[in-house]
Amino acid sequence: MLDTALCINGDFDKDENNNIFFISGNEEVKQKLYIMLSMKKGSFIYDRELGSGLYKCVDDMQQIEAEARKALSRFPEAEVTGVSAQDGMICVSVMYNGENYDINIRGMSN
Repeated sequence: MLDTALCINGDFDKDENNNIFFISGNEEVKQKLYIMLSMKKGSFIYDRELGSGLYKCVDDMQQIEAEARKALSRFPEAEVTGVSAQDGMICVSVMYNGENYDINIRGMSN
């Protein structure tokens, strides 16, 4: 699989020559998980089911975990293994095809 690399703000990431570049493997998986967890559910016009409700969560670990599981439900190979929230950041730990990923999402909790 191959995907275009994105910056944290959603713009295309560029290399030192200002060219758009592609990612694959673990980098692509981490980017896919980040998009699914950080995007507000319903905000993408072409797929209203894409994203999560994490933006509604305020330091309630059960609610954060439930929203993360819902957001990743279209990926049966993804399993939420832990969540935490501190200083305006949510961290979701995900096991995906035998690899562990910690996905940090800023500005999502109070």
